[in-house]
Amino acid sequence: MIKGFIATKDIISKIWSIFEKKERVDAIKVLIAMMLVSILELLGVSVIYSFIKALMSPEQLHSIWYSKWIYSFIPDIGFKQVVTVLGVELTIIYLIKNILALVFTYVQLDFAARFQENESTLMLASYLDRPYQFFLNTNSGTILRGINEDTTAVYLILISIYQLCGELITILAMSVYLITLDPLMAFSVLGIAGICFLTLLS
Repeated sequence: MIKGFIATKDIISKIWSIFEKKERVDAIKVLIAMMLVSILELLGVSVIYSFIKALMSPEQLHSIWYSKWIYSFIPDIGFKQVVTVLGVELTIIYLIKNILALVFTYVQLDFAARFQENESTLMLASYLDRPYQFFLNTNSGTILRGINEDTTAVYLILISIYQLCGELITILAMSVYLITLDPLMAFSVLGIAGICFLTLLS
């Protein structure tokens, strides 16, 4: 497992060294976008949890942050009407969350695709600057592999790294949220998840 972490760190370091200054700034922007996606995922879980908890204990509807505005406008509204409005509100929240997540995913894929395009262009320019003798002594398949397959592999690795970072950020956010709700349950779930993770790696 330690070797896997070291290998992942080495890959990230090598890709980071390839980035130009602008690409490093864009990479940080993509990472921030992934953090926002994780926050949106946490928001989706929290509103559903609060909604279900309120259905089980109707008196708690007054204390939910996204239902207080309903009572401020209509103090005498009934329970069924509140649930209906909350259902519509939850649908809108999830719709906005998924649209934003889709936009952020596009930003992530666009960055990786532009990086692959730039690297392919640089490698092609590097080959074009070589002397004629180089092409006589080099297999054309090797050149094509360097321009197409190697840059595609870097693209796929970059996408995988971003997906891994996104999942880790989401897990961290969910863990913090669960700990604030019920520390005992949270540590129990995290312990079981950790044991399963280590079992799969071994």
